[in-house]
Amino acid sequence: MKTTIFLLLFCLNIAFVTGQNLNPQYVKFDDATRPEVRTTIRIPDILGFKTLKCDFHLHTYFSDGEVTPTMRADEAWCEGLDAIAITDHNKYKKSFLSTDYNMSYNIAKKRGDEIGLIVIKGVEYTDKKPVGHLNFLFIDDANQYDANVIQPDAAVELAASKGAFIIYNHPGWPDRNSDLFDFQKKFISQKKIGAIEVFNHAEFYPNVINYCLDNNIAPVGCSDSHSPVNYDYDLSVNKRTMTLVLSKESTEAGIKEALFAGRTVAFSNNTLAGKEEYIKAIFSNSFDVVRLVEEKEQVLFNLTNKSDITYYLEFEGRTASLPANKTIQMKIKKADFERVFILKNGFCGSLKNVQVSLPLK
Repeated sequence: MKTTIFLLLFCLNIAFVTGQNLNPQYVKFDDATRPEVRTTIRIPDILGFKTLKCDFHLHTYFSDGEVTPTMRADEAWCEGLDAIAITDHNKYKKSFLSTDYNMSYNIAKKRGDEIGLIVIKGVEYTDKKPVGHLNFLFIDDANQYDANVIQPDAAVELAASKGAFIIYNHPGWPDRNSDLFDFQKKFISQKKIGAIEVFNHAEFYPNVINYCLDNNIAPVGCSDSHSPVNYDYDLSVNKRTMTLVLSKESTEAGIKEALFAGRTVAFSNNTLAGKEEYIKAIFSNSFDVVRLVEEKEQVLFNLTNKSDITYYLEFEGRTASLPANKTIQMKIKKADFERVFILKNGFCGSLKNVQVSLPLK
């Protein structure tokens, strides 16, 4: 006991002496600050494409946001995104800031180039329903789309003529009615509106999945963040709302091509929405499978979900989960290898879930 007390006092004395030797003018606690680290979002590449994680709807303090353009780029890089679009409103502008609607993009783009993040120039054309809000991406000059000057039809026509990609935003805002109006139907039929938000922040519009798939346009998910993203989401337990873009290459041109081709899956709150073939491919490529013991009628497997998505499977009224980044050991009858499950958090229609089989072969 005496030896223990002596050692304790000795250690305390060392700590006290060390404290006395600190520079009284300046001390920095390096362990108390957050390092510049990037979180990897683990969602697999599929079908020969790169699965890029993108957020195409973000605001800064150049409109009604509360975040600098530089911070928008930094937080997206830290959270594992590959690309963002700066889409400040073209109708709300703080009087003490620049009158150039391109300024927020220019600042974010400079930072994105420094850290390796793709930043896309965009603007949110802002009007009441039935027009609503539209994001114009890959534009050359945001000043051309001032909603106080140019009318909605003319704005869409101008953006489309210049090769912009147009998203119809939060169709269920503010009245929770996500039906399409004649305005959107016209430009969707003309292939000038190329996407609709299935997810906006924490809102889910199931009917929009049908609109997207029926018209072969891209379902997207966007955070629409005005505040810092970690104010809007608990990032310790969830990811921000995003669009998974199946791109041929990790470039802005690759993202643009994929959007026009409709190769996207919307992702929010651990839920996937889009074409069944894409969601099935994401599911099947999320697993590593190891056969442990093979018996006459059944096999013991280790099934490792190496993705950040927890999958919920339903069969005959029962639901089982395959937790993200976990290994499950399960014994499966050989006759059940082809069993089809309902993927409860995978939607390929407003009321239709994707059907999957475990990748056991």
